Amino acid sequence: MESAGQIQKVAQTLQDLNARPDLTIWAMIETPKAIFKLPEIANGHPLLEALVLGTSDLVKNLHARHTPNRVETQTALSLSILAARAFGLCVLDGVRLSLNDEVGLRQSSIQGRDMGFDGRTLIHPNQIAIANETFGPSPAEITEAQARITAYEEAIKSGAGIAVLDGKLIEELHIQDAKRILALATTIASFSNGPEYFLTNALVRCVFKNH
Repeated sequence: MESAGQIQKVAQTLQDLNARPDLTIWAMIETPKAIFKLPEIANGHPLLEALVLGTSDLVKNLHARHTPNRVETQTALSLSILAARAFGLCVLDGVRLSLNDEVGLRQSSIQGRDMGFDGRTLIHPNQIAIANETFGPSPAEITEAQARITAYEEAIKSGAGIAVLDGKLIEELHIQDAKRILALATTIASFSNGPEYFLTNALVRCVFKNH
């Protein structure tokens, strides 16, 4: 996608074909023009649900080279996350082309998660476990989220506006994130086949993108 007009044409096609009303659009972002048009694209149509980074094509279009720390795409990745958050969209990191490089897959997944991506696209089933482990909430994160909520609720009951847990300040913004983590964990656990069949949990995170 390189313009809002393209998204609107897709949306019109779905309408013309009487597509299911819950069928949404995911926009591939993989060209310099798309990066410069991100606000327009992200706000292009109510059916747009996610931005998906096509990092391989982006590197090619930039005449860049793939590097371990992905310095060649850092600007594009950050701008895409900003656009997604500004307009309430899910945003997915690009693929890792090396099928047998588990270390590189994990490192780039951690980098993407820490930057703010909701998940990533994959090219082979053997990458699913690492992606799920990285982007899904860990047991430690779930425990911490529960502890934050408990500490904050107790502080509010006592008349305080904030709480402190393990020497860290807890405010309403931390509670909102804690509730998102718990909701995500609950939804993942509800799938009968288990999260390993739920590709990087991206759809679940889309469900809770505005929470």
